[in-house]
Amino acid sequence: ALESLGWKQDDSGLWHRLVKNAASFQATKTRKVSGVEVFAAGTWTSSEGETKSWSAEDLDRMIENFQASGESGPVHLKVGHSSDEFNQLVAKALGVPLELVTGEHGKGQMSLGRMASLHRRDNVLVADFESVPEGLADLIEGGQYFAVSAEIEIDDEKGPRLMAVSLL
Repeated sequence: ALESLGWKQDDSGLWHRLVKNAASFQATKTRKVSGVEVFAAGTWTSSEGETKSWSAEDLDRMIENFQASGESGPVHLKVGHSSDEFNQLVAKALGVPLELVTGEHGKGQMSLGRMASLHRRDNVLVADFESVPEGLADLIEGGQYFAVSAEIEIDDEKGPRLMAVSLL
């Protein structure tokens, strides 16, 4: 489907779009968004129905793992758990095929920023995100996205690690 829209996948699996009139193409302006609450200590139920209690120590391990991951493991900001209609509007506004917004399985896989810093305020993890499209940054700061879903992977040796943060 992407090929018919002018996109081509290279040998490494990345998608590229050939732009005939490159002068008319402009990248979306981005900026930093600070102070986004992304997770809190307490008892939470995952999307798979598993209930787990998270302590302040678990939050500290997530911070340590984020700081240790560096460039090899960025934590992406994405629009997750959104309706098809909303995903279509995001794709249209960004000028990209819908599949780049929804991902392979339709779960909001497009990165709309990446975590620049992570710290704990009491029992809450607070993050700053960089490279967030200005329009999305305005929505976050304006309170239209008032909830998030933290994607967490648990490593037997290193403990919990944030993998992505989805805006809801």
